[in-house]
Amino acid sequence: MAVAFPHIEFLTLDVVPLIGHIPRHNVTFEVYDFTRKLLLEDGSQDIVFLNGALEIVRDYRTLLREVYRVLRPGGLIHFSDFNPNFWDPEDITTAARRTNPRGCEYFDVVRGRLSAMGVDPNTCDKVPEWLAPGSDLWIEGENGFQDIRSDIRTYPAYPHDGFPCMGQVGAEISVYIRHLFVQSTGDGLGLLKDAGMAHDDVCRLIEDVIEEMKQPERCSLIKLYRIYATKI
Repeated sequence: MAVAFPHIEFLTLDVVPLIGHIPRHNVTFEVYDFTRKLLLEDGSQDIVFLNGALEIVRDYRTLLREVYRVLRPGGLIHFSDFNPNFWDPEDITTAARRTNPRGCEYFDVVRGRLSAMGVDPNTCDKVPEWLAPGSDLWIEGENGFQDIRSDIRTYPAYPHDGFPCMGQVGAEISVYIRHLFVQSTGDGLGLLKDAGMAHDDVCRLIEDVIEEMKQPERCSLIKLYRIYATKI
């Protein structure tokens, strides 16, 4: 985006420096715990993007109030995140327990652990209500957001070549999605152990989740939320 809009100044924030970045004249990188407070002046920003922050933000309502504070009137908030679970292709409001019982067992533990840490795993479904005028998020003198739009997109957690689920993604990205699924599922090892599971049980569950998802008839969906709104 910084390349496409060289006349725009970008500020990117993270809580830890995990990824190296290519220096650009219009991008500033900062690292601090922005989940508590944004170190920015009131009304100083045109757009704020919140990408993949759910798992590290214990109080998302406070973060949204901070975004409101730093946006100018008419400024845009763009939220992008996942609701952590595997979802039934026939009803994306329902967890895929019918086809992926081990996968849903995995996410039951993950969601429980997130809740114990103070993270609401259902944040994506609640953000539009929180942003709305009249929400209990706002205090006197704060009007909230308008033009709120929630766009839920789904894609197969593990696309299978030659099967209908491939119709939702391009062939060029399917290999990446499969790799990401295996990698991210394995990355849950520490979280599952923190929830009290024995190491062998965790390894067995992760293996079962991956093998389950590799069966085309068990291909469930991931839900990605993109939420937009403008500050009143």
